[in-house]
Amino acid sequence: MVLLGSLLKIVMKSFIMLCIVVAVGLCGCKKQEGTVPAGSEKSVSSRLKIKIGLNGEIFANNKQLSQEEFLQELQRLKQSNGGVVYTRDNPAGDTTPAQMGIVEAIEQLGIPLEYSRQ
Repeated sequence: MVLLGSLLKIVMKSFIMLCIVVAVGLCGCKKQEGTVPAGSEKSVSSRLKIKIGLNGEIFANNKQLSQEEFLQELQRLKQSNGGVVYTRDNPAGDTTPAQMGIVEAIEQLGIPLEYSRQ
């Protein structure tokens, strides 16, 4: 029974992250296609350091955020030409669906994304 409860929590968190991705997509935000030519990268005014847990927990500058707070922070970054430095629990392991949902939400908004292993 405990295993079923844990599995249900993981499924629910993955579903919530999927909803975030869909919500961002429905906001009229679209991912920029193609690559950015060398030397023409956008200058970023500020960077938000985020870490994503295996089950989709979101930490921004070492403070845990709800999904709603995270979406608000992404909108603020987009408006202020900010960027994200992204890391996740167990960076050497496989990416979980919850972690992938976060990356997709950032990419759909066109926010510059830098990966870190720290």
